[in-house]
Amino acid sequence: MKMEKIISLVAVIMLAMSTVAFATSKEKETGDENSKIVVWTLSEDLNKFADYYVRKYPNKNVIVVVVDPADYLTKITTALTLKSDVPDVIVGEHQMLSYYYEAGLLEELNQEPYDIEQYKADIAPYVYEAGTDQYGNVRAISYQVALGDITYRRDFAKEIRENDDPEFIAEKFKTNVTNLACQFGATIGPKPYIIGGTFLGISTHSKNKDAAWDFIKFCTLDSEVSQWWVGKSNGEDNKDMENLKYQGEY
Repeated sequence: MKMEKIISLVAVIMLAMSTVAFATSKEKETGDENSKIVVWTLSEDLNKFADYYVRKYPNKNVIVVVVDPADYLTKITTALTLKSDVPDVIVGEHQMLSYYYEAGLLEELNQEPYDIEQYKADIAPYVYEAGTDQYGNVRAISYQVALGDITYRRDFAKEIRENDDPEFIAEKFKTNVTNLACQFGATIGPKPYIIGGTFLGISTHSKNKDAAWDFIKFCTLDSEVSQWWVGKSNGEDNKDMENLKYQGEY
């Protein structure tokens, strides 16, 4: 049993070291040390944000490390336990945030110098709420979230209920709806939910928190960057989209 524990510990440490080696191999030499940040993420999205950020601000230096989702929490936990090579920006999906909050991994953004309250009017309410811990402290913010809904076949609804309108179907769930003009209809179920998405927070162990916050604001609070991302991710123009359940935000 002791030998198994030792082997497991060695495996975890080696896993962490592989991340460190990867980060070092991708480090850029441009920009001064005070502007350099390391971002650990789950997907390639933030590589695109980082490239755009550095193009606009050549003195900045962003190292993006893409980690397999299956290994992500292990790498984060190990890095914080060893207190070495900790990223400045930690990324997580909505369902991972409660773990981050309980483990104290993320900075409180309500406090100075972040003062997230001043940006609240520009943030979709459900995004703001999702990034808030149980004590009311905002610790993460997102440039995209994945809202849950119920999708149904319009032709089946027409046959069974003699009505395929999303608002009619929504009444059966006693909730509001979104409307998709296609063969399928969509409505939010009895309890709206969010899963997935991409939330960014500042590591409590970061040595360059100001630079980390500057990058997070760029990704999540800059309207020009938001529209750039809509086009970059091959999304549709979002100005005509509605989400009645969530204060009309999309």
